[in-house]
Amino acid sequence: NSWTFCGYPVCFGLDTGWNYTFGECWLRVLPDPAAPVFGQRGEYSMRYRTKMLRTRKACTSIDTPGGLSPGWVCPPTHVSWTSGSIGVQPDLSLRWQTGGGWGNMRIQQLGPDGVPIESTCTRNNGQSCDPNKLDHGR
Repeated sequence: NSWTFCGYPVCFGLDTGWNYTFGECWLRVLPDPAAPVFGQRGEYSMRYRTKMLRTRKACTSIDTPGGLSPGWVCPPTHVSWTSGSIGVQPDLSLRWQTGGGWGNMRIQQLGPDGVPIESTCTRNNGQSCDPNKLDHGR
């Protein structure tokens, strides 16, 4: 009931920097597709991108993200694959940010001006953002 697809020449692997390639697709069964307990979407936080900068020795600059770097060696600015759950409508009033690790997402309501409302920050399944954990806080 859920799927992930790499639609770019290379999709940067979240945990190890492994490169998935165009056309790779994988499926998974979730107990409740509307409430995933893991996932990544949106932009990668700068802290995560900096942490992953030396995953591949050829990457030398955080200012040369993903597809702009030779051989796609540097971490991208945004999650490069597409995922979804069958029968679930996306909520476009939310902003998602990924900080690395399974389930380490910041989810915030967007204000009328499109700017995230910091006080609405939650993680997967409504957990509060914890500023003491990598990328839960700002």
